[in-house]
Amino acid sequence: MKIGTLTNPGVKAALTKIFKADLQKEVAFKVKRLVISIDAELAKYDSLRNSIIEELANRDDKGAVKKDDQGNVDLSPEKKLEFVKRDRELRDMDILVQTLKLSELGNTVLSGADLFLLEDIVKEG
Repeated sequence: MKIGTLTNPGVKAALTKIFKADLQKEVAFKVKRLVISIDAELAKYDSLRNSIIEELANRDDKGAVKKDDQGNVDLSPEKKLEFVKRDRELRDMDILVQTLKLSELGNTVLSGADLFLLEDIVKEG
């Protein structure tokens, strides 16, 4: 699975439906471990992404990262291109995540859209 997939808010929302569902205790434990591992991967992604921003950002006289009125980091046009390239590479990193079987989810209500977003996590069976 690509780490970039997990940055989609829809994936988090669909996974939250499973996380909040009443499941058999073994499945609930498996879901808890899955969420913890995904959160850890996202924390690594955020850390790497922030280090890229720190490296490429324009700085003020005191060396602090410059931001615009909306709080966006100020990057020169060349640095924006470099950031996009490196962020794309970061988002394309493969990670291993535990999978769940559809049959394990009991009566959890998921839409087709949810299952589409979770296709790397929820498998048939």
